[in-house]
Amino acid sequence: MSSIINEEMAKILACPSCKSSLIKTEQGLSCGKCKKSYFYKKGVPIFIKEVVADEESAEESLRTKFKKSPRLLSLIRTLKRAFGPPETIYRGNEKEIVEELFKKSNLALNIGSSSMKSYPNSINLDIGLFDNVDVVAEGKSLPFKNDSFSLVLIESVLEHVDEPEKIIEESYRVLKKSGRVYISIPFVYVFHGSPNDFGRYTINGLKRRLELAGFKIEDSGIISGPSSTLNQMLRYYASILLSFNNDFLFSMWLNIFGWITFPIKYLDKFLNSHKKALLMPSIIYAVGKK
Repeated sequence: MSSIINEEMAKILACPSCKSSLIKTEQGLSCGKCKKSYFYKKGVPIFIKEVVADEESAEESLRTKFKKSPRLLSLIRTLKRAFGPPETIYRGNEKEIVEELFKKSNLALNIGSSSMKSYPNSINLDIGLFDNVDVVAEGKSLPFKNDSFSLVLIESVLEHVDEPEKIIEESYRVLKKSGRVYISIPFVYVFHGSPNDFGRYTINGLKRRLELAGFKIEDSGIISGPSSTLNQMLRYYASILLSFNNDFLFSMWLNIFGWITFPIKYLDKFLNSHKKALLMPSIIYAVGKK
């Protein structure tokens, strides 16, 4: 994180419990109102008790299934890195949408950033102390003052949260007037725990949640369309069918069929704009304005 962003973040940090200003102490940060204390680790403020140790531990599938066979787990991960197929979904014009939003933004908050999502002039927040994460906290209780950001990003995060409406409400609180929130979320998608997977939204459901939080809908649509849905379903269905309830076989077939079926996703380049594509998109999005 740049020194400019670091200085800006110091000005807007607040107690996640009572939203009051924080006082810097030798031990970390302290709230003068509710007296709660928080600490730094590797220079990053920590606002939750249970910090995810690493991104692999946030992945439910492999670690859970092979926890009794560490050697097999290590082998599978090595094979995935070396021979893993391309991503199963076509991401459409997501990059262009986000870039356009950043043109209107002075400071952005990226909720559920992981280590892979890094944008300029943004503060990355996650429940784990991963690379590129600036604040470790819950999206349901953001450690920032009201009216702090001009843009909030929530990319494929809400399905992993048990109370997604709270994140949307908190996003509204920390946004400045006329600030925007960008949310992408799966509609037709396989279960994927990181570490949990709680739900899906239709495009109408997502827009309604934003409206209930006070947002005005500016834009909505499809990121990954019917072809991405079909690609992923075929891949997983065939892998389940041929695995005979064996985890190793399932992972093996998942990688093999990933190479066989992935070209299907590119049909979304044409189908994403089809008027019936909203019947079975893989990932949808919406932009709300405060």
